[in-house]
Amino acid sequence: MNTKKILICLTSAILFAAQTALAAGTPGNVTGVEATPVDSGSIGLTWASVKDAGGGLVDHYRIYYGTFSVFEAGEGDYENEADTEDNTASYVLDGLEADTMYYFSVTAFSSDDLESEEYSPEASAKTMNGEGEGESETDTIPPTVNSVSAPDKMHVKVVFSEAVQLPIDPEAAFGIVEQINPANTLTVVSVQMDATDASNKTVLLETSEQKPDINYIVTAGVTIKDLADNPIISGSTDSGLFLGSAEEPAAGEGAEEEDPVAGEEAAEEEATGEESEDCSEDMSCFLPHFADCSAAKVSEKGATHEYTLEIAGSEATDCLVKYTAERHPSILYAGTDMECKIATGDYESAEAYRSAFDILECSGDLSAGYKAVELKDTTPPENVTNLLLTFREELEKYTVFLSWTASLNTAKDLMDQILYKSLDRGSTYDAGRALGVAATSTEVANLGGGKEYTFKVTTKDASGNESTGAVKSIRLPQTGLGVGLLLLSSVAVAGRLLRRKEDNEL
Repeated sequence: MNTKKILICLTSAILFAAQTALAAGTPGNVTGVEATPVDSGSIGLTWASVKDAGGGLVDHYRIYYGTFSVFEAGEGDYENEADTEDNTASYVLDGLEADTMYYFSVTAFSSDDLESEEYSPEASAKTMNGEGEGESETDTIPPTVNSVSAPDKMHVKVVFSEAVQLPIDPEAAFGIVEQINPANTLTVVSVQMDATDASNKTVLLETSEQKPDINYIVTAGVTIKDLADNPIISGSTDSGLFLGSAEEPAAGEGAEEEDPVAGEEAAEEEATGEESEDCSEDMSCFLPHFADCSAAKVSEKGATHEYTLEIAGSEATDCLVKYTAERHPSILYAGTDMECKIATGDYESAEAYRSAFDILECSGDLSAGYKAVELKDTTPPENVTNLLLTFREELEKYTVFLSWTASLNTAKDLMDQILYKSLDRGSTYDAGRALGVAATSTEVANLGGGKEYTFKVTTKDASGNESTGAVKSIRLPQTGLGVGLLLLSSVAVAGRLLRRKEDNEL
């Protein structure tokens, strides 16, 4: 391996060196190297693509790496090197030691096997420890919102991708708006870590009362950080969708609260002097009470449903029946109370009773009777993860290559993946392009240089539910010699250190 020595490069010196290098046929110097830990034995690298002396892309790249900084030492060489198979500007180094800091520099090679004159500016990263957790000092990955749900009408659970810490004023860090009408908001009353989640990934929001069956969007602000102080990034990964709940909040642990149902029952019994018969789950016990509208109640419970019927009096020739649904997959008003008028009579079977119930008038949150409807699916498939972007120049245009890890698709209802492109950092996107269910990579061709592109990959199910998407941006370099020299000049002005290789005869 050739010995290299450090030069502190001034603007004029860099421009002269670049012109000489290009004239001699050597590729330009590599810039923009970034290193990110992947696991306990590998680190991923990306950098800006480089041109050869003829203006085309180089043949391949060489990664120099080791466990000490050549730049900080001012002398010596890296311990190891590895070559890429082609001119793709990314590489994953495997076989590294766990929990170890590594230093990296990259050079470019032409098809004539001519190497860049200088090392790239050095990058460093530390591999994760043996348990798969990176040390906080090398954790550069921001937290993201994984899921959002409403356990009741006054609370929202936000689950992050990793443990987070709350700011001094956590209520100001979260915003909740209706999806269809963002002018309608929910007030965040209080915020605390969910005591039932020891991983510290779950945050519990207390809110003003939600509207049942209304879609809301929760957005977490940049003051939410992980344990390494990486703030959440504003965009699609800081928000999540949930359906407003009608469930009443559970009583606080240890609190002696008045039971409103018991209070109503006591008042009824005091007014009528009649005790309500509790038939438990025995419908044959409950049905005879329709003969005279005598007080009684019955419950039905199953794997997917749980509701209570109670005869609470009479009106003319009808019995007044209160219907309370805790869970039911086939009725629209599950979770609400209704009072129905059912004709007095001798119902010999539950089927005969239900037939009467279907055609009679009920009052409550909905002015309809016992009406079967299809349960709506409002939960999209999980997002794809590990979205990675690289690019290659082709005839003065660029092609961006995207790859990702497939959605978990726990509901097994994934029907498509959609790719969106934006030129304003994700403020607006194009109409999108369908990628199919199985795709884990794609490419976008004919892109102009000198622009920043933002890409979003979403997942979609058969009901039309679409995920928030995985988002990543990439800035493509300008084309042409002049722009390359300008880039080298800006590197010099920034005071970056480059290492120059010595001639063999030195």
